[in-house]
Amino acid sequence: MKNALATIHDTYLERCDNSGLQKKTWRDTIAVAFPPDLGDGRTTRPSTRLAGEGGDLGCALLWIVQSALVRPFLSLIRLQADLTPDQTSLLSTFGQTDCGAMAHSEPKEAPVVLTTETVGFRLNGIKKYITAGSQADFILMSARGPGEEKVSRLLLLPVSALSAQEIIPLDLEALRTTSHGRLTLVDKTVPGHYLLPLTPPMVRKGLKLNGLVERSLIMEAVLAFMLYLNRRLGRQLSYAPADEATIKKLAGQQTEFTTAVICQARSGAQVCPQWVDLHTVSTGIESICNAAADLDPDTNTDLAKRINDLRFIRSLWG
Repeated sequence: MKNALATIHDTYLERCDNSGLQKKTWRDTIAVAFPPDLGDGRTTRPSTRLAGEGGDLGCALLWIVQSALVRPFLSLIRLQADLTPDQTSLLSTFGQTDCGAMAHSEPKEAPVVLTTETVGFRLNGIKKYITAGSQADFILMSARGPGEEKVSRLLLLPVSALSAQEIIPLDLEALRTTSHGRLTLVDKTVPGHYLLPLTPPMVRKGLKLNGLVERSLIMEAVLAFMLYLNRRLGRQLSYAPADEATIKKLAGQQTEFTTAVICQARSGAQVCPQWVDLHTVSTGIESICNAAADLDPDTNTDLAKRINDLRFIRSLWG
């Protein structure tokens, strides 16, 4: 595992904006050393190690998507008694080291709508942000029926079945060690077995519970990444809330909260997420970014890019 983390750390710049190498790194290194599974009882989760030791927040977020969203849905789908032979065959196409994506976020004016055809289904709409994008081997995508206000169905789309005009690279100007994409579907026809046998309540409950786990894991990874950057910047960050002691305390609290959320979600109990103080974390991020303001990006290229990743995450919080 240490060798894998060293590889992740040392190839950071090489993997930026290199989709082919990103995919190879996931398949050959990350998924092998850190299988995307939250059920093994670990409290030091791979996402925190990827961020805190590998110094790669993008890969940490990719691992979180796999373990919190994609794999739990695949496990649920495989338990369904009414899987058709075609669906079983489709699921068997993708193994443990394949990279999955979750397509759920969509604009209000263009949600993905699924219409039943004589053979298969027709899809129209947009999914505006997909972690992994075209780097993924398959995409789990939520959809709704005509006139429905909420998502009600889940489809599995092999990325090989999507054209370059449908899965478009998305430049976030950050998190460049992982691909990102936008899905635009216009009268896209797909075979019937791409629609998975989950009821609307199962789809919505899974998205809600798994989403809470995902957000808790993200906060945990962000704090680990802050510790990594604190070490890189050294004495410039000896004051709260960007000092090592404060961040470690917050990280310990968030680990407890995240472990509780995972246990609640797996047991079927009501999920009651807790969070460390967001204002304190945001202030710490600002302090880290300010301490790095005078970095020469030409001589500190990797550190400047990593700081930019943290700044981007902070921007999402408003």
